[in-house]
Amino acid sequence: MTPVLFCAPVFRTPGYWSGSTHVWDWLQAETPLDAKPYADLEISVDVTLGEAFEAACDSWGIEAGPDLLKRGATRSSQFVRFAFVRPNQDARGVDAQKGYAWPSALPIARDDGTVELIPGLEITYRQLLASSSLGLLEGDVTRPYVHPVTPQGGPYPAIETARLTIEAIRAAYGAVDDAVGYAEHTVRLLRASAPAVHREADRVVDEGTRVGAVVAFVEWLRRKRRRRRSRQT
Repeated sequence: MTPVLFCAPVFRTPGYWSGSTHVWDWLQAETPLDAKPYADLEISVDVTLGEAFEAACDSWGIEAGPDLLKRGATRSSQFVRFAFVRPNQDARGVDAQKGYAWPSALPIARDDGTVELIPGLEITYRQLLASSSLGLLEGDVTRPYVHPVTPQGGPYPAIETARLTIEAIRAAYGAVDDAVGYAEHTVRLLRASAPAVHREADRVVDEGTRVGAVVAFVEWLRRKRRRRRSRQT
């Protein structure tokens, strides 16, 4: 998984975030995608999005400051809006207002056949992969945006579950398990960007090699479902 920092953390007071967090003050939502900070993580499928965000923030030096802690809050409590990179649409950056409209809960297919809205930080990588293959999530779920702003309110996504069956959901999870396999609970940083460094060279290599097996699996599963529907018609 490769979390991408969407914009600089908002400083409600000078001490809201740590001093090291100021290194990202230049970053805006509109900053081109290839210039945004990223963190390549090796994670197992049972790792939650919250754990991945924590590891990414550690690599970027984004830490809670004394004023945030005085509120009884934590660093992770500041991440309540979720979306995933759309490489073509997001290449030149994203309008900041769109980030404020991202939902705090995402539609996730559970392997018991149900589809529920689940708070973003609680969702596992396995759930993201399966739900993406079922068409419930937009964007590349291997590249979540880390959005360190706490907007008030916000929309929840509409869920269209009529076209999903328990068989389709279980097949999606079975395919994830077959493609990725089981591993011990793992969150390990492979590499991270440096402040203000454009990563075009990394992108060229990254797009060809990053999570190749997982991306290929998602496309394979979608093709398989299309062929199955075509045989039925």
